[in-house]
Amino acid sequence: MNIQTFMLPSQKVSPELEILHADLQTEGQHPPILFLHGYTSGAWQFAQHWMPTLQANGWQSFALNLRGHGGSAGRETVTTARFLDYADDVARAIAYVRGQTDQTPILIGHSLGSVLARHYAAEHSVPGLGLLITIGMQGFMGWMMKRYPLQGMAGMMTGRPSAMFAKFGPQYDVMYAGHNKETVRGNVERLMAQPDSDKVFMDLSKLKLGLPAKSTPTFVMAGTRDPIASVESVEALGRSYAVEPVMLQDKAHDIVAGPDWNDGLQHLQAWLETAKF
Repeated sequence: MNIQTFMLPSQKVSPELEILHADLQTEGQHPPILFLHGYTSGAWQFAQHWMPTLQANGWQSFALNLRGHGGSAGRETVTTARFLDYADDVARAIAYVRGQTDQTPILIGHSLGSVLARHYAAEHSVPGLGLLITIGMQGFMGWMMKRYPLQGMAGMMTGRPSAMFAKFGPQYDVMYAGHNKETVRGNVERLMAQPDSDKVFMDLSKLKLGLPAKSTPTFVMAGTRDPIASVESVEALGRSYAVEPVMLQDKAHDIVAGPDWNDGLQHLQAWLETAKF
């Protein structure tokens, strides 16, 4: 199994975008999947384990690197990006997948990627929607101020949420708490090295997201140990989509690329195999 890389050419003010593709040897029976990553992350999160495993089980998938992330252009200006810039990247990626497969992809987003997926699905028809973690920054700030007051204060005083993730400790605790630090160090350092836009977080506080068509199959999953997405906020998200969320016990924010990546993937695959797309 292999994953290929493609570049979407730049368009006016939109930069070149990198898309990873786990293709199938023969024509698949399922709709394609498009993975959308979170803040300071990248398509690599899905490419490590999830895309190859799904590929082996007959699911074709794509993963987008938002502008300034991974191999996409725009790294030097990513700190000025707005939410709607990222939303434009998602729309371009969906158009690309549709052009390659003649099908609109199932959208599966992690963290910020889940918000981008919800934003698109509120305005356009999609065959399915997978929401891995919601973002509840209010509860997170309380956690941050209690556990890492200096970084939390820096984030609030400067208006730069990214300042809270500039050190190994907070990034590790948010993403991989409970795992051996050396086991996940490579992932943590990769997240710390990726610049992102504080303006996007400001935009999220003003965002009003509609719901997709009631017939859209939707899957919601999060970890019970995630300070960014409280159990209450995930349950509320599930209610708004009329689904029962899957809560992964004692899992932190990265349920995709951590050592226990297969736990969440098994639940996702079960949904993929039973949903009526």
